[in-house]
Amino acid sequence: MRRHCEVCDAEADTAGPWCELYCSEKKDLCWFLAHKWLDEADARGDGPLVNALCELGRKKWGECLHW
Repeated sequence: MRRHCEVCDAEADTAGPWCELYCSEKKDLCWFLAHKWLDEADARGDGPLVNALCELGRKKWGECLHW
């Protein structure tokens, strides 16, 4: 799904290496990186991180299928 990233101001389909660079520079989390971290946390069974990322996602971007 192509989406505009509010952090790096680019159109993208998925998180890329630029996400961590821009997010750390701007001290912000982009939608793509949040989804990447959510998938990784879910795969390792890290429930507290999954819950925290879902809560942040709902507050920052509204409801979606991931959160």
